[in-house]
Amino acid sequence: MKKTLLALALGIALIVLVEILLGLLPLPAGQQDSQDPFLGFSAVNPVFESYTDEHGARRLRTSHLKRKWFNPQDFPAAKPRGTRRIFTLGGSTTYGRPYFNQTSFSGWLRTLLNISPGAGEFEVINAGGISYASYRVKVVLREVLAYDPDLIIILTGHNEFLERRTYPDMSDGLPATSRLRALLGKTNTYKLLKSLLEPLARGKKTKSTAAAKEPGVLGAEVETLLDQSAGLNMYRRDTVFAARVFEHFRFNVAEMIALCRKAGVPVLFCTPVDNLKDFSPFKSSVDPDLPVASRQELQRVLADGQELLQTGRAGEARSAFERAVALDSLYAMSRYLLGRALLASGDTASAAASLLQARELDVCPLRAPQRVQRILAEQCRAAGVELLNLRAVLARRTPGGIIGNEYLMDHIHPGPEGHLLFAGEIYRWIMRNFTDWGLDAAALPEDAELLPKELARLDADYFQRGVLNLVKVMVWAAKYREAETLLDANPALYEKNGEARYLNGVVKEKLGDYEAAVRSYASALKLMPGHRNSMSFLAGLYTRNGYYQEAEKIYRRALESHGDDPQLHCNLGILLANTGREAEAGESFNRAHELDPSNAMVLNNLGLLAYRGKQPDKALGYFRQSLEAAPDNPQAHNFSGLCYMMKGDLPGAEQSFLQAVKAAPEDASVRTNLGNLYRRAGKIAPAAEQFRLALMFDSRRPDNFLNLAMILRELGQSEPSAAVAREGLARFPDNARLRKLASAE
Repeated sequence: MKKTLLALALGIALIVLVEILLGLLPLPAGQQDSQDPFLGFSAVNPVFESYTDEHGARRLRTSHLKRKWFNPQDFPAAKPRGTRRIFTLGGSTTYGRPYFNQTSFSGWLRTLLNISPGAGEFEVINAGGISYASYRVKVVLREVLAYDPDLIIILTGHNEFLERRTYPDMSDGLPATSRLRALLGKTNTYKLLKSLLEPLARGKKTKSTAAAKEPGVLGAEVETLLDQSAGLNMYRRDTVFAARVFEHFRFNVAEMIALCRKAGVPVLFCTPVDNLKDFSPFKSSVDPDLPVASRQELQRVLADGQELLQTGRAGEARSAFERAVALDSLYAMSRYLLGRALLASGDTASAAASLLQARELDVCPLRAPQRVQRILAEQCRAAGVELLNLRAVLARRTPGGIIGNEYLMDHIHPGPEGHLLFAGEIYRWIMRNFTDWGLDAAALPEDAELLPKELARLDADYFQRGVLNLVKVMVWAAKYREAETLLDANPALYEKNGEARYLNGVVKEKLGDYEAAVRSYASALKLMPGHRNSMSFLAGLYTRNGYYQEAEKIYRRALESHGDDPQLHCNLGILLANTGREAEAGESFNRAHELDPSNAMVLNNLGLLAYRGKQPDKALGYFRQSLEAAPDNPQAHNFSGLCYMMKGDLPGAEQSFLQAVKAAPEDASVRTNLGNLYRRAGKIAPAAEQFRLALMFDSRRPDNFLNLAMILRELGQSEPSAAVAREGLARFPDNARLRKLASAE
């Protein structure tokens, strides 16, 4: 026993000695910022860069690489004597969106702090990054702690689901495993081994773009899911992934507290604030197991309820929305509309609960879920760090305490008045906790006095740019009705600003008003003659409406000034292919491929061209390349399945279609192709199930009614077949095939 204990003691002593020795050595380049066991970054670009001004003094300013995401800030590298330096960190709320630093809580705090006589000078430096989640905020924190701050203020939590990422070892899913890995990540031995083994694991991939595609590695800058072409379609309910996101957030908050504590810098966290009352969920998903009839009843009940609510019949609307919740309890929009009806009925407490549930069920959680807020509170409480309740600041000024448009301009961003209220709350917190800073409560001006005076100093362009940013957020989040309302309320912006006209075109197109969209894009080009998107989208509308010559002219004009744009070449190729000019289409696709060899859309179109030419092997080669660039691309899997069917390889086709289903479970075309495969293989019942799902996900095409009606007839289910056909005929009364099936006995 003594020998065992001695050996154990010697082993522990050796580990401690190795840790101490390694701690004296400099870490390899990049490892200082690579301590997150959940993910890493292909590169880390500092927010601030050093320069020498005209007086020879060294200063720091927002890096030119970061100006898309951060406010321009400029401050002395060496903090002046007698000056208190505060950094505010977080996402777009900290930034000040939809406006800028001047009316952010950071800007207001600077004004308030420097009003107090005899308190000295204060620097409040806004380091909030648009779309920055906690794992990126943590990297910024590491940087700014080197700039001699007196206080760090952090507002984070809304952006945790904004970027697409893959966590390593997702299969374990255990918080204990994550905490163990996090603990090991703090040791010098782990860091050294990680620095030595990571290059071997990555092989010869040295470019940041390649690294960014590896599991667990993000690019140096933000690329949100909503910025990608699939947008909201990429969001699906995934409780396993969500659990890992929450655990990662817990780790990041703990790490930020530890970093500040190690540096001896006080830190204040603030609660994220969001719009429950006046902002509907970004995405609601119907239970895929809900029968077609129930799904259709859900949509009918919701439509009826909204009409009742709009005409002031809140009680009847409430009953309708309660029926909708009973049909599908996880459909977020039902909960939101029920909350609105309860609010209109005067039942504020029940309304608050329903609106909160709507946020929690949002499949696209761009407002901090309750779990995020609870983790933030738990971590701060455990570490003895204060969490300032900014939510309460707005709630106590809002009727019923349910925060809405009174202070928030969209789903999370306050207007100037809301930011001023936040700044006042932070000022009072600083005054209570830093009594030696010389702040005076009596010096704090009334909001009603300060707000109009400071806003009057800002020119009209400042506010118009803010409205334009707000419209962009609404378009980005697919809130087209809200964007339309904003544009209609700001006619001067539309008259003077070409980008506003372009955005109006996007809004009108998404809402189905194609004539208005054409006019908007055309008018945008009068103010911005070379605007790439206006030309591309206008040409796309002309193509949709059969004006192929006009569309081709616009594409070719766009390519005169944007000849290196692969997307424009690809779009022109699609137009040419759809008008039977395959050879010219191939030239356009090949040019796009030369410009961007890994562009999945270009590769898919090259593959489709080969498929149409009955060259399935050549097509499959392109689809394989597409899947190397984007492994979860549903179109490439779907088209591959069609190629395998052409070759007669039904097992290969089934595997590809099932991969497409996994990537896009609500894509009706994929379900239809899988149904056709099963029908061809003689699997009639599975075929019927796929056709049923295709109709569930898309009832706008008569073929989806036809496929289901015909397969049900093959199964001997004459009456269900006729019922589906009659339902289709009610929507497409001129369809002769549906009429025949509907009348068949």
